[in-house]
Amino acid sequence: MSGNYPNTFYRVAVKALIKNNEGQILLVKENSDKWDLPGGGLDHDEEPEDGIKRELLEEIGVSSGITVGKIVKQKSFWIDDKKAWLMWIVYEVKLANQTHFSPGEGVTDIKFINPQSFHASNDERERYLTVFM
Repeated sequence: MSGNYPNTFYRVAVKALIKNNEGQILLVKENSDKWDLPGGGLDHDEEPEDGIKRELLEEIGVSSGITVGKIVKQKSFWIDDKKAWLMWIVYEVKLANQTHFSPGEGVTDIKFINPQSFHASNDERERYLTVFM
């Protein structure tokens, strides 16, 4: 039994679901050509709300006017190149200012996009974005 125990571990990522008035969601491209919700891995002993705020500062340059709401989705993904499971915990997030973003290190694009546009994506995580329509 102990030999299988490490396979149960997940990397936990807190993600921010930020919608504009048109129903589009805020997405980032970070170190990849794939779109993703802003957010990332939760540090040890870090509260999820603090992790989301840290990630929003690191990825899109927002440090104030952030309201973290309830969990809206949870989803597990197998990351083949890392041979590990990733658990997304997606929180509803409101931003006081939805127009001024500053890309962080590794972020190549930040944009509000209609999640329906990922319906035919070859990437499982991009296709999953369609649940936020």
